[in-house]
Amino acid sequence: MVSLIAICAALGLAAICLLLSFLVPFAVYPAMAVGAMMALAGSIWFYVAVGTEGGANELMLCLIVPFYALRYSAANPDQTKRPLRLALLGAVVMLGGLVASRSAGTSRTGRRRW
Repeated sequence: MVSLIAICAALGLAAICLLLSFLVPFAVYPAMAVGAMMALAGSIWFYVAVGTEGGANELMLCLIVPFYALRYSAANPDQTKRPLRLALLGAVVMLGGLVASRSAGTSRTGRRRW
């Protein structure tokens, strides 16, 4: 329950920052930071779930072998569903920040393009 409240609060903060970014271009950076923290937290949560449920061998395979994490998540959806959703939601928030920064007319340096 607490994690749901935290996720909703983070999404609300990101939405406010994204909407504010149309007026103040620098407001997009906190939204992208919130998205990055959500993606990082989801990834760490996923690897902790893999380590506790699958053991050290599964964890090493997820870390080293490309696309093994996708296979593991498809084979064990009830353990990895929530962490992967959090990571994907963070990636969507970061992508939304990128789109908002481009549409607000800022360049990579943060200056307005005319």
